[in-house]
Amino acid sequence: MSGRARGFVGVVGLVGVVAVAAATTYATVGLFDDTSENQSLNRPSLGLCVDSLTPSAGTEAPLGVVEGEQQIESDAKSALDATLLELSQTEPLWESAGLSKEPWVIDIGCSSLPLPLAFEGEWINGYEPRTERPPTVASASPYKVFVFVLPSEFEIEAMLGGGTRRVVSQEFVCTNLYGEGCTIVEVTKAVYLTESDVNEGAATIAPLLADAVGFRD
Repeated sequence: MSGRARGFVGVVGLVGVVAVAAATTYATVGLFDDTSENQSLNRPSLGLCVDSLTPSAGTEAPLGVVEGEQQIESDAKSALDATLLELSQTEPLWESAGLSKEPWVIDIGCSSLPLPLAFEGEWINGYEPRTERPPTVASASPYKVFVFVLPSEFEIEAMLGGGTRRVVSQEFVCTNLYGEGCTIVEVTKAVYLTESDVNEGAATIAPLLADAVGFRD
């Protein structure tokens, strides 16, 4: 991702959770494939991207300015690759979800900021506020899952408004999926990991990726 943001502002959660807006659909297991006139989301393989984020009081730091950042992303990519290999061998739904047709892809550098930074609203316990319709993207990324690595649980909780959720919404599109105007569809998830999670590997990461891909409720 060119000009990736390397800083974020902590988010303070609101008291209470607002209701989910109507006409919002959430991603199902496997690859989302919509060839409607409004949106083409063919994803021939399972794609992930990984970004390391560091708190810097809301400023944007240039790539490489944070010591060890590139190593963290490289380690995360290796851990994700090993985790997907394990899931491909142990997850009963892997083949039926169409994930065995093409090799998965893991890129360093994601194409957009975490949704909490792009959405003008405060999150609580990993749930984005839905007083209005979720923000949509004109064209979805090729990635099914964005993976953001932060230094510790503290930074993740600040980003997501507290709580323990680590798999949240990342991208929505407006599509005529049902042939009746705009239906807002979630097409991409985000997984939030700590640097410690990366070091622990598949034992910690596998349940989160299984959730993000749609193998878990």
